[in-house]
Amino acid sequence: YLVEDRDDIPARRGARWTPESDAWLRRCFDAGLPLQIIARMFGRAYTSIRSRLLHHELIEAPAEPATAIQRPR
Repeated sequence: YLVEDRDDIPARRGARWTPESDAWLRRCFDAGLPLQIIARMFGRAYTSIRSRLLHHELIEAPAEPATAIQRPR
């Protein structure tokens, strides 16, 4: 199958952010919308929304990088 045919690929994946979309993102975030909902509204991945909020310093990166989940032996 083609990547474009996959339902789990956001429609605007890889698209450039415009000043208008950045302003809309800020309004949605300031209104308290969950990031999953914002991602669906923008047709982008959750990680894309989170990265953009980090870029604009609206959220902070975790103090420590995530570690792999350790399974019990």
